[in-house]
Amino acid sequence: MSPVNLIDDLNLQQQQAVMAGLGPVLVLAGPGSGKTRVLVHRIAYLVRARRENPHSILALAYNRHAAVEIRRRLVDLIGDDARGVTVLTCHGLAMRLAGVSFADRAFQASDSAFEEVLQQAVRLLRGDGLLPEEADEQRDRLLAGFRWILVDEYQDI
Repeated sequence: MSPVNLIDDLNLQQQQAVMAGLGPVLVLAGPGSGKTRVLVHRIAYLVRARRENPHSILALAYNRHAAVEIRRRLVDLIGDDARGVTVLTCHGLAMRLAGVSFADRAFQASDSAFEEVLQQAVRLLRGDGLLPEEADEQRDRLLAGFRWILVDEYQDI
């Protein structure tokens, strides 16, 4: 799909958000206005028009259903390139950063267990207990390879 086709079916404000520059972009809009659609099209635009490496893109979703939906939409737009994009829930990212897995546990992970993992990941990203330059180095190591971080439904986090 050509870059023009990636934005043809978006309204003007959505097109502007998708093609925004290299800095942070905040899409502030009401429910059902197409925020997730903009996020997916922005990823597709970065991969196809800007020629960004899909492996350098991290998309965060609030829950597994939203993550699955983002992956599905990406495949529809950019095909196999979508496989290179990392799409995680916030809990999934926290577990990855903290090196925690609940996969081999015989019990259901509790809300408190997830909350502790989230707090551990936040402490790692903040660099608690480290000098500022060490904290920056640690954060760079933890997020190594990700040039783009896009967050869906940020207000729910």
